Amino acid sequence: MSPAGLPGVASTVIGYAIMHQSRGDLAREEYLAAMIGLHDRVGREAGAVSAARQRNRREVLAREAEVLFGALNQFLETPLRTDTAAVHGILNETLNRIGEHLLEAPPRVRASSEGRIRIPGFRTAAPRHAADRATPYLREIGFSPESPGDLFESQFIVDGGAGLDLLEHIVRDRIGIYEDPHGTHLGQASSWIFSAYNLVFWGGDQQTGKPLELCLHMSKPAGMEYTAYRAGLTGALERALGGEGARRAELWQRKLGLGRGREFIARIRCDDPEAAERAAEVLLADSSLQGDSPGARPAALLREIQYP
Repeated sequence: MSPAGLPGVASTVIGYAIMHQSRGDLAREEYLAAMIGLHDRVGREAGAVSAARQRNRREVLAREAEVLFGALNQFLETPLRTDTAAVHGILNETLNRIGEHLLEAPPRVRASSEGRIRIPGFRTAAPRHAADRATPYLREIGFSPESPGDLFESQFIVDGGAGLDLLEHIVRDRIGIYEDPHGTHLGQASSWIFSAYNLVFWGGDQQTGKPLELCLHMSKPAGMEYTAYRAGLTGALERALGGEGARRAELWQRKLGLGRGREFIARIRCDDPEAAERAAEVLLADSSLQGDSPGARPAALLREIQYP
């Protein structure tokens, strides 16, 4: 179902990403504990909201079926109690089918993850150059790679704009901005940026638990159309998935300029750093990533998954 039931408007999966750096005087375990607590709390609250919405939907449809039965009862000849039950059942089934086609599915927080960001030590030429761009890129978006504070990225996967509304409701209203664990995290972070991305492509094993993610941050070269750029990246990601140790691939495009940093992020879950380097080599060989503009050249990061 498209947003607001509009034909031809595709519903999107959105990744809400927060890159953040801890204070230099804080132990990594203490900082990470607050973030894992936040992910756990968001997951529980999202489940509670979803369950409440499903209950409300069932109650509304059952109530409307009863009202409709009452309105039609004068025209029905159902002398037996079994006939009355059958009519009730037919009305309930019909209204539920109509609801499935016409009503928006309740938005969800599909998943969330937390990862420690580090700069890879790639050795082959193209991946090494992309890794060399990571430090200036991180400085460009407001972080200090040389400082003792650890750099992390939180990601929340939601259903469209309504999912972002749900996530905001959970954090602001059900948890509380200044309450633990969100308030604790605010006091422990030295800097952060927030961005929202549309999911363009995903492939491979969606259930993989591999704890290492190659992240290539990049922008479209000047003069290239978006359709061609996305098609090139999608093909490159599919080829990378054919390599040893590459398990899952995703391509994300920044949503309407919402956030800092490069416009696209290619993410590949890998078995180990060697598999990440092989995947980076395949991706970086694609002609769409050969632009001359410094801002378009990919910067490579590794994200070590700490949650779940």
